Amino acid sequence: MKLQTLTIAIPAYNEESTLEDAVQTIIATLDKLTIQYEIIVVNDGSQDKTGLVLDSLAKKYPLVKAIHHAHNKMIGAAFLSALHHSQSSHIMLIPVDNPLSSNLFFQFIESAKDADIVVGYRNQRLGYQSWMTILSKIYWLFCIVMFQIKLKDFTWICMYDRLKIKDLSPKSYGIAIFPEILVKAKKRGLKIVEIECPMIARRVGKATISKISRILHLFFETVYLWGHLHFGKWQIK
Repeated sequence: MKLQTLTIAIPAYNEESTLEDAVQTIIATLDKLTIQYEIIVVNDGSQDKTGLVLDSLAKKYPLVKAIHHAHNKMIGAAFLSALHHSQSSHIMLIPVDNPLSSNLFFQFIESAKDADIVVGYRNQRLGYQSWMTILSKIYWLFCIVMFQIKLKDFTWICMYDRLKIKDLSPKSYGIAIFPEILVKAKKRGLKIVEIECPMIARRVGKATISKISRILHLFFETVYLWGHLHFGKWQIK
């Protein structure tokens, strides 16, 4: 389906220092492209002033919608909240610390004309320590072996046909929601194309995935996903 309207989903956890700049950057970029869009920001149980910053942005910009989780539910749950509230033809999740350029947005939009999902991939993991880069490479190989699907990236920025991925009923609450969607989409026969989408090094704060506990959770969550896709109720027919 050709892109008609676009929802930008932004998960925000303790991002009081970066959220306003990210939202304003995305607004300025999308206004140049003259497309219909909305921005849904999910305050995922932040313990700082992220919620206050978000409410202020929603008052200032009518196209910004605020969703507040009472406690941290992780990125997958934030994406599902945005997906539930979106009415657009397409949706994409963009990290607070990685707003896209107008050129990249245009590439995603053009690629979506002939695809159900446009997968962005990173050639470099900027801001990653060496051990994080090694683990991300291991996780990429892990997904290829586990799911028998070869993509250049499983956990980065994608543009989705909203109704088609909603029909896949994604259920993961962590980062594994993104390989879950891609694996189910492949099994359903949806068309996936890949485009390069470079990563920007985070300027402020630490990415949640830099915590060992979150990395271990991602591996366990992905094994859990594999089990459900092969033997449980999440099988795609």
